[in-house]
Amino acid sequence: MSHFVIACYSPKPGREYDLINLVRNHVPRLQELEMATPRPPVVLRNRDGVIVELFEWTSVAALEDAQRSDEIQDMWKKFNEVSDYKSLDRLPESRELFAEFELLDLH
Repeated sequence: MSHFVIACYSPKPGREYDLINLVRNHVPRLQELEMATPRPPVVLRNRDGVIVELFEWTSVAALEDAQRSDEIQDMWKKFNEVSDYKSLDRLPESRELFAEFELLDLH
């Protein structure tokens, strides 16, 4: 059974371009490793510049495999260099009845 996740990345000052490049390649690499489903990720930006990535793991086990993968851990370290993780409830939009975000086209 697949497993959806919503990840929120707040770019560090001057690092938005680097963050977007990491997000652009994140799910495609997970898909190549059969950790993420073929479903295209949805990438949004909130009014404060936080990047919100929605994607689907192939299973909870795939997420666990990613946590043990040196390659994926290296990728996630790069995310830490250019952004800070936010929980969804920290976004102002989470308190709105109809949350609005900008859709980012990464292609």
